[in-house]
Amino acid sequence: MTPVEPPADKSDGAECRVMIPKRPVRTEGLEDSSYALAWAIHLRGSTPKVRLLSSFSDAREGQLSPNELWLWVGEVADPFADDTVDFAQILDEATLARLARLSRKQDLASIGVAHASARILLGAMLDLPPNALRFGRGPCGKPHLVSPRTSSEKLLHFNLSHTEGAVAVALARDPVGVDIEFQRHQSDFLEIADIVFAPESVAAVANATGGLERRSLFYRYWTLGEALIKATGGGMSHDLKSFAFTSQGEPKLCRAGDEFGLAEHWAFGIHGVGR
Repeated sequence: MTPVEPPADKSDGAECRVMIPKRPVRTEGLEDSSYALAWAIHLRGSTPKVRLLSSFSDAREGQLSPNELWLWVGEVADPFADDTVDFAQILDEATLARLARLSRKQDLASIGVAHASARILLGAMLDLPPNALRFGRGPCGKPHLVSPRTSSEKLLHFNLSHTEGAVAVALARDPVGVDIEFQRHQSDFLEIADIVFAPESVAAVANATGGLERRSLFYRYWTLGEALIKATGGGMSHDLKSFAFTSQGEPKLCRAGDEFGLAEHWAFGIHGVGR
């Protein structure tokens, strides 16, 4: 996909068009891909049932249960020209203005597709056109659905993430966060880890036996941490060194600050990084 540059001024009649992906990245395929993905959900029940949506229309089918997470992962580069969608028909003015300020086509594609995908999925669930939805933002910027209003029993939580070539959207009845990253090969993983990770995680990255293991651990901690702080709605207001995750196996919090509550109330999932 090659999106065009967004218009500098909407009054010139130009269109900001880009293809919206209809085919998801197969989650099992992510295990062998260049992408790392993690989700976090805050609940008081058992481990959530994860449903992988195969298309936008899947969101119209069935009911999202309180102990369930719906996950959609899409490739930004989709070859079908008939999937072209006018962002102006889906996104709000604030998001369109943000896109218009972007200078890189790749950023326009990933950010625009992520926001459009979330709107299309939520609209399908609520049987409403995407542009009929209205959103607000929490104190730290996390978006939430304002209109239509839903009852506390049917409250919808969502989160979105984007990276080079792919986007992810998570939907749940409980606070949820998702992060997807393109796994780059670089030499400064340990330097970055020392700045942003908890001491336990830094030690694990430092003790990795090879470059691939170090990269895998780095992206495991990075995506899990991003998903956690996005789920809380606190974002970067959290001290990133105040929590740490297990280094292998099913991801769990092995330490967390008081602001995160009880560790057993959190569930996590990872794809595309070492388990």
